[in-house]
Amino acid sequence: MPAPPDPPPWLQVRRFACGEHAPVSLCWRGDELIDWVCGGDRWVDGVFVSARRGWGYGRFDGAVADPTGRWAVVHERTGTAALLLHDGEIVRELHRSPYHADDFLFPVCLFAGADGRVLLAHCPDHYGRIDLDDAATGERLTRGDGRRTIDFFHSQLAASPSGTGLLSAGWVWHPWDAVVWFDVAACLRDPARLDALDGAPHSRNVCLAEESSAAWLDDRHVVVGGSAEPEDPDEVAEVARDHPGPRLHPLGLAVYDVVAGRCVRDVALGYAPGAMMPVGPRHVVTFDDHPRLVDLDAGRVVHAWPHLRSGASVSSIVGNRTEPPPALALDPARHRFAIYVGNGGGDGGHGGGSGDGDGDGDGDAIEVITIDVTALP
Repeated sequence: MPAPPDPPPWLQVRRFACGEHAPVSLCWRGDELIDWVCGGDRWVDGVFVSARRGWGYGRFDGAVADPTGRWAVVHERTGTAALLLHDGEIVRELHRSPYHADDFLFPVCLFAGADGRVLLAHCPDHYGRIDLDDAATGERLTRGDGRRTIDFFHSQLAASPSGTGLLSAGWVWHPWDAVVWFDVAACLRDPARLDALDGAPHSRNVCLAEESSAAWLDDRHVVVGGSAEPEDPDEVAEVARDHPGPRLHPLGLAVYDVVAGRCVRDVALGYAPGAMMPVGPRHVVTFDDHPRLVDLDAGRVVHAWPHLRSGASVSSIVGNRTEPPPALALDPARHRFAIYVGNGGGDGGHGGGSGDGDGDGDGDAIEVITIDVTALP
């Protein structure tokens, strides 16, 4: 067998054995990886440490954490139940509306507010109403007489790096995927701002590109992914005539300046990106099917990990999917991600080899990919 090629200089790969069982969820806590669904099982320097406990409820299959990793929510990806945790201890139960809950992903995220409080964004009362809570006290920060429910199924909530912005990559009835975003400070001053649908200029136009996923590049820019749904040629011609310039296209990406309210860049990929993680100011990793590193300036894929099967992640609507995606932990601040690799599968992330050799190659494994943005071509 020929020797595997060396990884590019900007790529670090590490693989280690899972230990007693495969992870159901993965979240970062510093350099540790935590499986909160399985009670807090963790991997420290690649060594498995069992929490020896559970939650007494077998339907939890997803987890999110705040940037510190101390606060987390375990939840049913398609269901109504969740638990808010702090340092692995239950703080309180959370719930969402049962309406179509078995069809789309549980809307929840945790992030640090401007005043240092950890904020919980979720939809406890209605699928079309986001609320912000003080995670520690449970105080609802977005009550108000001016609140209303809107016909938008919020999902895939995500906060910007400094917690100043919040986005929802959900859907409206058609069904049709769409992305909206919010100024957190403005919403805390006037909670009714959470009931607006601010987004891209052509958002929710079913004759143009469908917005199936999104991520914050920084506190001002959002990258939006397009599905494979085709556009109407007449509508495309009209928009090109009346509103020339970059915009989202099917099977592509577009970067929006949420302050200026305009698209600043579009990228044709030839595939639907699905879930995304920014890697510095000009790169993003897309995760549908398998991870791929995209150079936004050059408009091309510069590296791919076809051996890492990351599953389907286009759209928040997942009710028709038979297999959940493998456990995946994203750390955009440190330009790394960790993914469960069944049966040690794969080639170390660079076409061969086994990273640092921690895994035995025969059992279930976790692979950690770290990207040095300073060394990217």
